[in-house]
Parts: sequence; structure tokens; C-alpha cells
Amino acid sequence: IKDYSVLEFSAHFTGVALELSPKRDFEPETARSVLKLSMIAKRTKGLGRSLIVLFLVSMAIMLLSLTMPYYSMVTMDEIVPGKDLNLLNVVFTAAIGVVILQSLMGFFRDRLVLYLNKQFTLQSSHSLMNHLLHLPMSFFERRQPADVLSRLGSMDEVQEMMTSSLVTTVIDCIIMLATLVLLTLYAWQLTAFVLSCTIVYFILRSLFQKPLKRLAYDAQIASSMEISSLMESVKSIQSIKLFGIEESRISSWDRSYSKKLNLELKSEQFTATHKFLNHTLFGFQDLFVLFWGAHLVISGSLSLGILMAFLAQKDQFIQKFSSTVDMVLRLRMLDVPLERLADILQT
Repeated sequence: IKDYSVLEFSAHFTGVALELSPKRDFEPETARSVLKLSMIAKRTKGLGRSLIVLFLVSMAIMLLSLTMPYYSMVTMDEIVPGKDLNLLNVVFTAAIGVVILQSLMGFFRDRLVLYLNKQFTLQSSHSLMNHLLHLPMSFFERRQPADVLSRLGSMDEVQEMMTSSLVTTVIDCIIMLATLVLLTLYAWQLTAFVLSCTIVYFILRSLFQKPLKRLAYDAQIASSMEISSLMESVKSIQSIKLFGIEESRISSWDRSYSKKLNLELKSEQFTATHKFLNHTLFGFQDLFVLFWGAHLVISGSLSLGILMAFLAQKDQFIQKFSSTVDMVLRLRMLDVPLERLADILQT
């Protein structure tokens, strides 16, 4: 089912009704099975082992990052009131060691991601190209070259998701849950308010998912048509000049290119609206948490160090929650490139 606005519908509606009836030998077309990420991953050797190593390294970095707010809490609640310079030196030295170790492991993880991305991209692209060139001639006769190239380009999104993005999402989800536990131990009242704001963010983000997915699909088709128009003009340049139809070809390309730009503009407008709501929501959340936290410190229900640690962990929780939600919705958006790749891989 595809939704159209009144203006879009008028461009497709001719006012002619066509009535069709099936013949006796009519058989419904067998539905094509959905292409999944696991089907593409099976075509890549050594992917699972590399992902496990990447996951373990990222987990170690996560554990190290959770210790930094504890450093500020100890400094404010124990070292400063007690004027303990020896403990300050010990904690400062330990914090330096954590930062160095975290940086080294982050460097190793980035190198591993580059290697993994290269291997997966090479193998998956080779497998796709090998499958494409062994397809029957009838496959290419029914499709424009630009459409085939556009479908091949859909592999880029899948490759990026299968390497760093997928592992990062799993790690962010674990960090988010661990941070939520720490926030609850610090101040459950503030945590409940923060959690309610994240739920509102998730609802708002989900409302934008369906129109963005539709725009992404339409934009890919429009881009394919624009490239097809350009390739046809270049390929037939001799005939175009011979018959003097340059203006006609320019007008045809302008229409397809304008359609692609309009779809991209609509998508960017949705994204801008989402960012506005996001900044407004979490901006008010920061103000309210600081206001309420200051009241708790003044009343003696909360120490200053715990409040600082809570604020630091809260920002990390919001960041990981937002990135996890965005990545999960991006995974759902992969239906568009996977559907286009299925036309090649399942033929």
C-alpha cells in the first residue's frame, strides 16, 4: 500500500478506469522471500570472529568509560572536604592510566574496524558482482543500466551497517543499561524523570519513521531515474545533436533531477523538525534536573559529588539512548536497500 498526497495522486490519475479479470490458468506470483542481513553475512568469511574481537575490545572501553564519573565524585565528596592531597595524587594517577589505556584500546578498535570494513566490503562486493554477471540475459533486458547500478549502490549502506554500526549499537545498548543502573543508585527520583523524557523522545522519533522510510524509497527511485536520463543523453548525444533536441533532453533531465531534490528536501525538513524537538526536550530536561538536583543538595538528600557524577552519567545515558534508538530505526530503514538488493541476489 502506498500513500499519495492530493498533488501526487493527480499526477498518476488519468480518469480512466480499467477492469481486469483473471484467466482460468492464472496463478498468483510466489512472494519473494525477504533478504536478511544474515544472508549477506554468510557470504563473508571470518566476519563472525572479527566481530567478536571487536565486541570484546569495545566492552573493555565501555567499562573504562564508566569509571571516570567516579573520579569526580571521590574528588568532591572525599578529597576536597578532607583536604587529602595524597589521595588526590593517587586518584589523579589512576585516572591518567585509565585515559591512556582507553585511548590505546580505542586506537586498536578503530584499526580493527577499518580492517573489518575492508574485508567485508571486498568479499561482499565480489560476491554480489559474481552473482550479477552470472544472471541470465533476460534479467538485463528488463532493466535499465542505471537501475542496476542504483541497486548495486544499495550495498554500501548494508556494508556500513554490518561492520562498525551494528557492533556499536550493541555496545551502546549495554552501556545504556549499565548507566541506567548507576543513575538509579545515585538518585532514583531524577532517574525517573530522565527516563520519562527518553520515552517521549522515542515516541517522537518513531512518528517520523514511516514518512522518512517512504521518502528514502522514493528518493532512491528518483535518483535512479535521474541517472538513467543522464546516461541516455550521453549515450545518444550524436542523435540528440543531429535532430536538435537538446532542450527536450535538458527538460527531461531537469524534471527527474528536481523530483530527486524535492524528495531530499522533504527528508531534510523532517530531520530538522526532529532535531528541533529533540533539542527542546532535552534542553528543558537539563534545566529541570539541575534545578531539582540543586534542591536535593541544599536539603542534604544528595551530595555535590553524587550530583556531578549523576549529571555526567546522565549525559552519557542520553547520548547512548539516542544513538541506540537512531540505529535501531536505521536497521528498520534497511528494508529499502535490502529490497533493492533482493532483486539481484534472489534472481
